[in-house]
Amino acid sequence: MNDPAEAARLATVLAGTQPQLAGALYDRARRAARSDKDGALVLGDSASWRGDSEPTALLLGAAARLGRSADVPALTRAVLERRTGSSWGGPVATAAAVQALRTLAAREGTPALRQVTVRLGSFQQTLTVSAPTRLLIPAAKVQPGALSVQSSAPLAYAWELRVRRSGNAPQSLSPLKIERQYDKVTVNRDGIVTVTLTLKTPVRLTHLRVTDPLPGGLEAVDDRPFDEPAWVNAAGSGDAVWADRSLYDDRAVFYLEQVRPGTTTIKYRLRALASGQYRAPAPRVDFVSGAAPAEGAEQQVTVQGGQ
Repeated sequence: MNDPAEAARLATVLAGTQPQLAGALYDRARRAARSDKDGALVLGDSASWRGDSEPTALLLGAAARLGRSADVPALTRAVLERRTGSSWGGPVATAAAVQALRTLAAREGTPALRQVTVRLGSFQQTLTVSAPTRLLIPAAKVQPGALSVQSSAPLAYAWELRVRRSGNAPQSLSPLKIERQYDKVTVNRDGIVTVTLTLKTPVRLTHLRVTDPLPGGLEAVDDRPFDEPAWVNAAGSGDAVWADRSLYDDRAVFYLEQVRPGTTTIKYRLRALASGQYRAPAPRVDFVSGAAPAEGAEQQVTVQGGQ
C-alpha cells in the first residue's frame, strides 16, 4: 500500500481484530509523517489535492486505537491547528478529524483496570476497579488495626465512618465534593455577595454541570468577561476549561469540560434586591457519565434594609 493515508485508515479499522497488521500499517504511515517547526506531527502535503488535514486525522485515529501514546500529543496539535472555525476545510477532512478526536476522547476517558486489596484488622477484600467504587465494611468486622490499601496502579482513595439507622440505604458514591461559601451572610439591600463554589476531587473528571440555586431576594451579577481567568482556579495547576456559563433568575449553571485532581474554585457575585431572610438550596454537580451526583449544603442569607 503506497498511500500513507490509506495505510493509516486501514490500521484504524484493523486495530481491534488484527493489532499486529494494524501496527505494521501504522508504522508505514508514521514514517511518511513530518514534524513542523512547532513540533506538530503532520501527514500529507498541504499543497496537494488532498491536503494534510484528512491524512493527519487518520493517523491520529490510528495512534489512538493502537495506543501509540508517544505520537498522540503531536498529532492532536496538528489536527487542532488545521481547524478553521468549526470545520477542517471540507466534509471529508472534517469527518476524519471529528472521528479521530472522538476516538481519542473515548480512549482517554476509559480508566485502566486495577487490582485493589483493602485490609482493616482481620477484614480483607480484593476488588477489580476502573471507576470510583464504594466498599462497605460491616460494623461487626471493624476491629482494631491500621487501614491498608494496596493497588496494582496509582490510586486515590478516601475513607470515612458513617452511622445510620438500620434499614436506610447508603447514599451513592460521588467522585467529587462541592462546598459553597458566601463572603457575607448578612448584607444590606443593593449590596454585593461573592459566592465561592469549591470542587474537590482526587481524580480527573470531564463534562460536569454545576448548578447553584440562588437565595430568594438576590440576583446573579453578570459583570465580568466570560473567560476571565479569576473565575476559575484549579489549585496546583491554575487550569480548568469552560464549556458554558448561564445565569438565571433562580440559579447559576456552570458547564465544565474537565476538572483536574485537586481543588477547583468557581466565583461569581450576587446583588441583594429585597430585605428578608432567604434560604439557598444545596448546590449540585451532575455528570454526563452518569456518576452519582454531588450535593453541598443549604445556606441562609439575610438582607437588611427597608423595602
